[in-house]
Amino acid sequence: MNKYILIAPLYLLFISCINNECYNSGLSNKNTKYKIEFSGYINSSDSDINNTKSELNYFKYGNRADVYIFSDYNTLYPLNYEPHMGSAYHFGYIDIYPPIYQNKSTVSIYSLSYNNSSNITQRVFHGKFYQLNNNIDYILASQKGLSIFEDTQIALNFKHLCSQIQFSIIGTEEIDNILVKKLYVNLPDIENSYISIKDEKIITSTQTFKNVDLLLENNTSEKYIVIPYLGNISLVIEAQIIQNDGSIIDKRYSGEFTISLQAGISYTVGLKINNSIENTPYPDLTFSISTNQWSNIHNNIIYEKIKTPTNEK
Repeated sequence: MNKYILIAPLYLLFISCINNECYNSGLSNKNTKYKIEFSGYINSSDSDINNTKSELNYFKYGNRADVYIFSDYNTLYPLNYEPHMGSAYHFGYIDIYPPIYQNKSTVSIYSLSYNNSSNITQRVFHGKFYQLNNNIDYILASQKGLSIFEDTQIALNFKHLCSQIQFSIIGTEEIDNILVKKLYVNLPDIENSYISIKDEKIITSTQTFKNVDLLLENNTSEKYIVIPYLGNISLVIEAQIIQNDGSIIDKRYSGEFTISLQAGISYTVGLKINNSIENTPYPDLTFSISTNQWSNIHNNIIYEKIKTPTNEK
């Protein structure tokens, strides 16, 4: 009789840890695995997330994010070669596929997103993301040296790896009215750059430029996403000048300004035409630059045990 009493618990332990993967059946050991779940927020503080009465800006419905898990502080080779793909749905929750199950260990987590619903095309290679594209809002989040255990709650804070720039015609001198038709800007090209996981920033080995035709509405351009850069940026304006007598003259203006573009900052460049249209073919432009902080995305990750179902009579 006693041998059957001893065999029963061993059998239950055996079936709960098939293939040495024990999804927490109440017996904690090195093979016990925990599920990682995401819920995402935009520009929310830790106190807001923990306060259920706060009005939260949830991670936008349909936004995608890829998640990589690295062993401890290693940033070269993730434990999952193919990323765990996440998609946000109601109330900021992010559905992960395939689901993440991690045993008790120390890991580092990195997540890359375009801050929109597009699938992530980059894959991590030797700790880097290559083949970047212009005008994409690359955002990266990390948590390093995490000790995995049950009922542990941590937060990931996504940050912008690029800058954002916008141009606005703010006025003229000696010209009654101006209608800007085209705005061409020579902006830094991202295609020869890569994202470094270790440094958590975009690295540019060779600086090249891309001539961008920006759309204008009410003399204000669309916002364009550009890599961090310190140096000169040149531009050309094609416009129609309406004079006092009602006549219209097509005119072309050009200029150059120095700027320091930093990751996570949004820049507005005001353009003002200074000289009379009769003096030179390329009148000078005065530039004024204002900045604003780009809002961050705040993600909350909850670790929880996978409970093995029990038969209750």
